[in-house]
Amino acid sequence: MSTGPRGFAFILALFALFGVTLFCGCSRYAFGPIGEPPFRTLYVEAVVNESLAPQAASLASMTLREAFLRDGRVKLVDSPDGAEATLSIRLTNYRRQAASFRSDDTARANAFQITLDGEVNLSENGAGGKTLFQGRTVRGVAHLVWDDPTTSPDGRQPMAAAINDLSRETVSLALDSW
Repeated sequence: MSTGPRGFAFILALFALFGVTLFCGCSRYAFGPIGEPPFRTLYVEAVVNESLAPQAASLASMTLREAFLRDGRVKLVDSPDGAEATLSIRLTNYRRQAASFRSDDTARANAFQITLDGEVNLSENGAGGKTLFQGRTVRGVAHLVWDDPTTSPDGRQPMAAAINDLSRETVSLALDSW
C-alpha cells in the first residue's frame, strides 16, 4: 500500500499536532520546588527526643540544620529574635522491626527496618505570629543488614540514615508546601 503526497502530509500534520500538544502540556512544568515560603530566616530549635532512640536528639538537631543549609532557600539564625519563623521537632517513636530472617535459622533476623517518627511545628515570630502548622508527622526509615551471626549489629549508621531521611522530609514539609 503506497502513501501518496496527501497521506504523507496527513501523517506530518498529525506528528506536528502531537508535538504542539506535548509542548503546550509541559510548558508550565518547573524543576524543583515551586513557590517561596512566607519567611526568609528560620530558627530551628533543638530537637526533643521522647522516643526510645538512644542519643538521637543531638544527631537529629545537627542533621536537620545541615539539611536546611544544603537546601539554601532560607537563612538559619541562632536565636528566635532574629528569625521570621521558628521550627521545632519532637521525636515521638522509634521502632526496629525484623525485615528478613536467616535461611538456616528462622528465629534469627538478619535484617531490620529502623523507623523514627517525629512531630513538627512551624510558627511565625513577631507580633501576632501565627502557627503555620502544628503536629505534622514526619518519618525517617533506614535498613540494617548484617551477615555475621557471631556479632551483634551496630545500629548507629542506620540511625543516622533514618535521621537524614527524617530531616529531608522535614525540610520539604517546611519549605515546599507554599
